[in-house]
Amino acid sequence: MKTLLALVTTSGLLCLTSAFGSIYLDQSQPIVDTTVGANAVGGSSDQLLAQVATAGMSGWLNSVGLPVAGSGTLIVQIERVNGGIPNGTVLTSQTIPGSSLPDFLSDPTGFRRLDLSAPVNFSAGDQFAIVLSVLNAATDDFSLLQGPLGDPYQGGAAFFNSQPNPAGIWVPLGDFGRSDLPFQTYVTPVPEPGVLSLIILAGLVPWSLRFTRAAWRWLMGLLLHGENRVAVW
Repeated sequence: MKTLLALVTTSGLLCLTSAFGSIYLDQSQPIVDTTVGANAVGGSSDQLLAQVATAGMSGWLNSVGLPVAGSGTLIVQIERVNGGIPNGTVLTSQTIPGSSLPDFLSDPTGFRRLDLSAPVNFSAGDQFAIVLSVLNAATDDFSLLQGPLGDPYQGGAAFFNSQPNPAGIWVPLGDFGRSDLPFQTYVTPVPEPGVLSLIILAGLVPWSLRFTRAAWRWLMGLLLHGENRVAVW
């Protein structure tokens, strides 16, 4: 029988479902500001965007949600972080055809779910970066809607890198008043050691009861009849 768990984060009650195989919304900055222009990804300046996040639960990062649309091929990478900044070490990479994403006219503020074919395992408290780029800057052009003024997400910050800056030079978006991008992370949680022990114990209980009954029958037969019976567990 599957155990039902209710998970609560800073975003509130998020899910009530089986503890195994389910995907939960973990981290998010859900506010989208449509009163200003979007951030470019790719284009003439070959701009990259990044959002650093801190895992709220231990498990496999399966997908990210972003209010993004465009043409060409979008590249979503999950990178390691040093000092709160992406360090270029790619943990997984996923290409997303622009044709698979709704345009902003049909879905102006919706988050597009971008699945990772190779999920990444993180422990609660680990920082990582969601990095967006394009396959071909000469032809690919995407837009990501902006977050609100201020610093609404405390688990990390957003950055950009664009020409003529050298690669790897990340400039904080907070320098321009908006510290975070709109984003979501989706995770399949891994049970904590104590929970895993309880699950294993629960599975052993029926077997141990059966073993005890069989051993008791064998012992009583031996005492009453003096026979060396074989116990079948």
